[in-house]
Amino acid sequence: MTQNAHQVIDLGKYNNNLPELNNQYEKAQPYPHIVIENFLNPDTLEDCIREFDALNETDGWINYVHFNEKKRGLNKLELLPKNIQEPFRN
Repeated sequence: MTQNAHQVIDLGKYNNNLPELNNQYEKAQPYPHIVIENFLNPDTLEDCIREFDALNETDGWINYVHFNEKKRGLNKLELLPKNIQEPFRN
């Protein structure tokens, strides 16, 4: 699988290396974990960051304000820009 402008993760790249990735995970110290550099397609990541910044200026956000949280949520997939929507639609 090759990366394209809208592909967030190159699954073929990781599927082809599962035995090695599993070995890295199991042998990691002090507990099993793995660090995958450049996990996301950098071009798509930049597009998503740019779109997400613009998204913060739109309506449709739900504000959660409580003594132990202050966050915003958006539960309308159709309001998300196309590059951010794509991983959820596939």
